[in-house]
Amino acid sequence: MVVVREGQETRPVRRGRDVATILQNPRSAFNPLRTLRAHAEETARAIGADIRRFEVLLGEVGLEAGGVLDLYAFQMSGGMLQRAMIALALFSSAPFIVADEPTTDLDLVVQARILDLFAGLIRERGLGVLFVTHDMGVVVRLAETVHVVEAGRIVESGPVERLFAAPRHPATMRLVSAHLALYPEDAGA
Repeated sequence: MVVVREGQETRPVRRGRDVATILQNPRSAFNPLRTLRAHAEETARAIGADIRRFEVLLGEVGLEAGGVLDLYAFQMSGGMLQRAMIALALFSSAPFIVADEPTTDLDLVVQARILDLFAGLIRERGLGVLFVTHDMGVVVRLAETVHVVEAGRIVESGPVERLFAAPRHPATMRLVSAHLALYPEDAGA
């Protein structure tokens, strides 16, 4: 993969340093024979960071470091693993994160906390995030530009406000309609 930025040289993208990932199914991302601490220590060595920063990030995603660092993936719930994966992605300090359904397995209170955390990092640090989601609540809350994909093709793109106000493609219409049926207050997104 190569990133091209206007006015800059082309260079290879380094996973973990330039781009971090949050997977939809975190259980498949963790080595079942290693504790969360071992995963964090490996990341810390790779990026030259202090693991204590990871412990702080665990707190920010709603996990107590003392309660989870020595657990294996099979000892954690899906929501705990999702939050641990988010903390690891943020720990890398990569300027860009690809987040595939990052709020999967999270209850609404934790989901709000995570979205607040992302919103703050986007605003304060200029963090770039590509959210891959069916959750239009995440879209309304955090997106500026939306690309609606159907059958592997982008079928509509535009600012979130326009897509909610005047969706053009049937796939977009279905997504927006389903969301607004549950959350009519987002009609003025």
